[in-house]
Amino acid sequence: MRLMDAEARIIEALYKNRSRNCSKSFLHKNVFFREFDPDDKMLDVYVSRLRK
Repeated sequence: MRLMDAEARIIEALYKNRSRNCSKSFLHKNVFFREFDPDDKMLDVYVSRLRK
């Protein structure tokens, strides 16, 4: 299985900040480079793929 760029950025952000709780807002800013939109489920989809 090959990681997509966004999936790799999620893992990197979580790893680099493993000693803190990473909010969806934090991950959106650091992975997708934009503000968090509660209606946007893109982060949920990528995290679901990583969990599989």
